Amino acid sequence: ALMPLFAIFTAIATMVSTFSQMEGQRRQAEYQTAVGRQNAIAKRQQADLVAKKTVIEQRAKDIEKRNLTQEYKHAAGLNRSMLLSGNVDITSGSPLSFLEGNYNRFADDLGELEYQKELIGWQGQRESQILNWEGDVADNNASYLQKTAGSIGTSLLTAGLMGGASGLGAYMMPGPKVDTFDPFNLIKF
Repeated sequence: ALMPLFAIFTAIATMVSTFSQMEGQRRQAEYQTAVGRQNAIAKRQQADLVAKKTVIEQRAKDIEKRNLTQEYKHAAGLNRSMLLSGNVDITSGSPLSFLEGNYNRFADDLGELEYQKELIGWQGQRESQILNWEGDVADNNASYLQKTAGSIGTSLLTAGLMGGASGLGAYMMPGPKVDTFDPFNLIKF
């Protein structure tokens, strides 16, 4: 008489345990989904910040180029004025080499600034693309986890029933039938 009650109690305990485990898995999947969504948002925000930072840094290089050009024009004008005021022929010889050398240094510096600007743009674009890609991956993972959490939620009842069936199945297995509960019948020597 007690054996069927024991089997029912075991089945219920198994159902509750299975349900609790599955519910914990579902909650964990929902939490990971939320974290994944937040990571995706954070990656995209980082990508936007990198893009904005890149534009700012490129503008700074443009300002440097403009300032360098103004400084060169001012210095070149002063150099020509000083040479011409001393009645020096600036169309040939050392004065011309001097002015050309200054221009070449200016052109090199200007080219270096343009290179740095392009490099900043390329690096910013790549970093932004990678962050957006990481955001896409985080979104995809979150979507998968959300589907998993949903399927865990729909299988909770099934899992509980299976746990109950497993507990009852243990009782229904063939074996010696006992009319009265005797704890010594459970222990086999």
